[in-house]
Amino acid sequence: MSFKKRVAFEPLREIAFGSLTSSFQAIGAATSHPIRWYRLVNNTDATIELSLTGNQTEEKMSPVSFLLIDLTANEVKANGFFVPKGVYFYAKYVGAAPTTGSLWISTMYAE
Repeated sequence: MSFKKRVAFEPLREIAFGSLTSSFQAIGAATSHPIRWYRLVNNTDATIELSLTGNQTEEKMSPVSFLLIDLTANEVKANGFFVPKGVYFYAKYVGAAPTTGSLWISTMYAE
């Protein structure tokens, strides 16, 4: 069986610990494609809250942890859930400010 789509990745988005604040900060550029899969890695020593809107917390990550979201698992057509094109990922710390590390996001889309 041959499918007409292939996996492609957008450039890595990353924010260093010193750029994180207690208010939401955009992490890199907006998405350029509908995102099917993304992985967030919190390599800081702080608890991080995440948002796709920049004004409400939608996920929380413990220090030195990762989160993998597969929105279109087992889908082979252009259906399923996606993070739309043009969306920013936002992050902020809660509690004590991070003193080391960074937060990064890998995103995958179907081409």
